[in-house]
Amino acid sequence: MDPEVISSGVHYTNLPASYVRPESERPRLSEVSTCQDVPVIDLGCQDRNQIVQQVGDACDHYGFFQEINHGMSLEEKMLGVAHDFFSLPVEEKLKLYSDDPSRTMRLSTSFNVNKEKVHNWRDYLRLHCYPLDKYVPEWPSNPPPFKRFISLLCEIMPTLGMTSTFLLLLLLATLFHLSHGDVGTCAHYRPPYVPTACDGNSPSQFPLSNMFAAAGERIWDNGSACGRQYEVKCISGAFPGTCLPDQTVQVRIVDQAQTSRSRPSSEGATIVLSSTAFGTIADPSATSVNVEFQQVW
Repeated sequence: MDPEVISSGVHYTNLPASYVRPESERPRLSEVSTCQDVPVIDLGCQDRNQIVQQVGDACDHYGFFQEINHGMSLEEKMLGVAHDFFSLPVEEKLKLYSDDPSRTMRLSTSFNVNKEKVHNWRDYLRLHCYPLDKYVPEWPSNPPPFKRFISLLCEIMPTLGMTSTFLLLLLLATLFHLSHGDVGTCAHYRPPYVPTACDGNSPSQFPLSNMFAAAGERIWDNGSACGRQYEVKCISGAFPGTCLPDQTVQVRIVDQAQTSRSRPSSEGATIVLSSTAFGTIADPSATSVNVEFQQVW
């Protein structure tokens, strides 16, 4: 197919049909809670213990935080370079266009235009960075500051990453409670639950409590997971209050998530709980949560 990019300069009055998702696949924004108080960590603070405490609180209650005064204020320059690139004439940009995911530098659009039925309204420039001396020569030459600025960004970003890692290590050193479980992601699914990959249509495979689950690839173990019991605890979600405090659930594996009759609320999860089990530990409207889990039988 001829390459098409959104940033072509064409002004659309209506959204093309190929970008319109069915109602069932659209985000239910009315069910999403807003978050007005994202944790902000001031790295310029001289009190290291205070910073570590703030990082711990942010990780415990939110799962993320924003860093300020880190000495690397490049956001505006990054946005400027990106704006200049995508504002180039479409003929210039299409020189870099490719649908080949193995390319180390390419401009493309949506996600997989050759296979997907509905496209995503986005263009993106994907490029490999490290080692810089290997990949910089193939980066775009326009706009002229592109190579110089992105190289600078790549050189200093690891420093910021090391700072964040150091703070997390300090936090771990202060924790008294050590977890003996594994950490993963958890989604949920609804009826119909049969047939399953473990016991087909047999009703006896389901506990009377409806506390059961489908195993993701990480724990499926070529089917050996069937019948295993896992204790699952929600540890964080996309929004504050997603996890129900001090709640755990014990579930029996009855199916494989990848082939389950009812599709999981989120693909690629470590474990997919029945709707009843999920609602025991987390807000039922959540798509997925981070969990701590361990096999108990």
